[in-house]
Amino acid sequence: MAPGCAVADEMRVGLRGMVRRVWGLRGVKVVQPLQLRYEWRALVLAVDGLAGRLWWRWTMQMNMKALSLAPVVAVWQQAGLPGIVWDGAGDIAGSRCGT
Repeated sequence: MAPGCAVADEMRVGLRGMVRRVWGLRGVKVVQPLQLRYEWRALVLAVDGLAGRLWWRWTMQMNMKALSLAPVVAVWQQAGLPGIVWDGAGDIAGSRCGT
C-alpha cells in the first residue's frame, strides 16, 4: 500500500441498559418490569500502518452508507489523508493506494 493511504472501517458501538437486581422481602416474588433502553453511536476509524497514524471520528449516523460517511472522509482529507481503502472494497488496487 502506498504511503499516506489508510485502511478504514466502521462499527456500531452501543449500550443496552437493563435493570438486573432489586431488593425485596424474603419469600415474596418480585415482579420487575423490564426497562430496556438502547443507545448507539458509530465509530469510523482509519489506520495508516506504515506511517503509524490513526484517524477516528464518532458519528450519530447509523446507516453507514456512502452519503453519511462522506463528511467524515472530507474531514480526514482536509487533515492530510490522501487516500482511503474501505474495508470490504472489491478492488483495493486503486490509483492512489496501489499495492
